[in-house]
Amino acid sequence: MNFKKVSVWHEFANCPAIGVDVCKMNLDFVGLGGSISFCRRISNTAQAIGEIVKTLVEQEFKGTILCEATSHYHLVLAVMFCEAGLDIRVINPLLSSKHAKSAIRKTKTDRVDAHVLATMVLTEPNLPPPLKLTRSHCLVRHTLGLIHSQEQHLQGIKRALASYQERLSQLHLETGNAYQETVKALSQFQSSHEHLLSELESYLLETQPERQEAIERVCVVPGITRRNAALFTFVLDPTVSSAKSWIAYAGLDVAIKESGTWRGHGKITNRGPAWLRKRLFQAAWGTAMTCPQGRLYYDALKAKGRKHKEALVIIAKKLLSIMHTLIVHKKTFDYSKAFQVTP
Repeated sequence: MNFKKVSVWHEFANCPAIGVDVCKMNLDFVGLGGSISFCRRISNTAQAIGEIVKTLVEQEFKGTILCEATSHYHLVLAVMFCEAGLDIRVINPLLSSKHAKSAIRKTKTDRVDAHVLATMVLTEPNLPPPLKLTRSHCLVRHTLGLIHSQEQHLQGIKRALASYQERLSQLHLETGNAYQETVKALSQFQSSHEHLLSELESYLLETQPERQEAIERVCVVPGITRRNAALFTFVLDPTVSSAKSWIAYAGLDVAIKESGTWRGHGKITNRGPAWLRKRLFQAAWGTAMTCPQGRLYYDALKAKGRKHKEALVIIAKKLLSIMHTLIVHKKTFDYSKAFQVTP
């Protein structure tokens, strides 16, 4: 690979493909320009990114920029390029790793990784569509991540306090003032968590009124609260043609392993947002508890030998299929068709 270091961004303006290797501190850009690959490293800051954005826009750049989803370190880059109307794509690192491993030379540097990404723009037929990302979208995503982290900590603290109280009760010991203060702090933590959820729900409804119709369609489904309906309609892409894509995104698709006559036990992939799976499980259990048809469907699954968790996964997948029909095809929820029990 023939790399040419450049100090100005004008060299990149005529490149049909640009790859960006992202890390916490730096961004490595590689642009393909015929037999020469232009390269430049900058700091991963809004000011430095703004310089290349300004140049590419002024030069009417028509190529494609590709980077990996790298924790949250790619977000400033992605948002600023999207706001400028540039064609930026973000891929799963697993896909770029496959291309890197197929190379004969096993050199591994940030510059080489960026070159792999730039090459993928020209050779990979299944790149994701141009990214559409806003600061509002980032706010909601990160708030959801914070909410999920809070829920994990709340569950852990509750279990620890319950275990502590049980042990002391068995020994006929009294809990001290520190325990009472901890319980009080937990109550305040729960109130803050609930306030954050309510604030997010209000924000979604106020900033995205176009989702109101979809929310109204979804919240009539048994087990799905209005709050969860607002969250589901935000993260589930209404442009996909199949509910299977939503199921895979939620990590509820089953990974099957087979080799010859050996058949492995299928497990859900658990990819995608953990908070989404949790709320789908909650909705599935709510469906089985509050809806007569949902309860019959759950009991039928148990009668066929399904375990409790397996039954909830199946109902959660069905809820995703129902939501896909309601949102994408704009149908009205029909109890008689939703949870049909087959012999």
